[in-house]
Amino acid sequence: MDIILDRQLENGMLPDVLHQNGKLNSEYGKPPVMAWAVAVVDRRSPDDAYIARVYPKLVRLGQFWDQERGGKSDGLYFYAGGHPGNESGWDNSVRWDGGYQLSKSDEKRLWAIDLKCYLYAHFRALSYLATRLNRESEAAGWSERAEKLARQINDQLWDEEKGFYVDRDRVIGAPSQVLSPAGFMPLFAGIAPKDRAARVAAAAANPEKFFPGMPTAAYDTPGYDSRAMWRGPAWLNTSFFALKGLRDYGYTEVADAMRAKLLGWVAAEPELLREYYDSKTGEGLGARRFAWTGVFAIAFVLDWENDHLTWLFPRTNNVNGGSD
Repeated sequence: MDIILDRQLENGMLPDVLHQNGKLNSEYGKPPVMAWAVAVVDRRSPDDAYIARVYPKLVRLGQFWDQERGGKSDGLYFYAGGHPGNESGWDNSVRWDGGYQLSKSDEKRLWAIDLKCYLYAHFRALSYLATRLNRESEAAGWSERAEKLARQINDQLWDEEKGFYVDRDRVIGAPSQVLSPAGFMPLFAGIAPKDRAARVAAAAANPEKFFPGMPTAAYDTPGYDSRAMWRGPAWLNTSFFALKGLRDYGYTEVADAMRAKLLGWVAAEPELLREYYDSKTGEGLGARRFAWTGVFAIAFVLDWENDHLTWLFPRTNNVNGGSD
């Protein structure tokens, strides 16, 4: 974590890439998950001195998203940096079709549902870390910001007609027509009301939407392609968040079945750990020996039955309640 945190830019952004030769790609960053990572590591191996040292950097990271990615102006957030696919990690996703990638102004038009949930996790993590540092007033402030963002997510990024969480055009207010695994993130974060979680789970179990391969765009999405990067294949990182959220809300049958399908595809591939998988046939595609496929394959095995992050994400809306 220090390798990245030590190269934080003056505006608070963490660089997208640190190359082996020391060169930084700092035109854009990646989703704000570092505070969450620090909190998890500290939870497993408490280190007062470490969190005291990095806490100010994590606060500055949040300030970057407030100042330069819409938090201050909108209360919600957008991806930027030349193309929303760059900063989100979703590359050429169908989510960015429809004009969001045509110009510097259009790239900032989309409130992205996954980004809002990452910022919710960021504020929850800062609250945890502030508590560890005995900064109770700061911890309460971060919790308040997290709860405010959770309300905004449910108020502005839920599509009642589709029964799903979607991205929204922040200029004209129109909901995106693309259903993607990003729409499951409110379940992973524990902020979806029970009735909405039930409708999201129904989409997960629907063969015309996400069952069984958890494609990166629903099977019936215009422009879906089971083999074309982020336009329909299955990626283990987005699948993990979606399926763990379903499981945590009690939808174990569909979550377990989809998990088994994905791990079966990984195991059947002669060269393990491909970058992504054909969401219909399971054929491994893209880069070989891909690191985050390995990370999330491990998580699917070792973390699947854990009580998730209830110490970080309160489960007040979860059908199972949840406890530490």
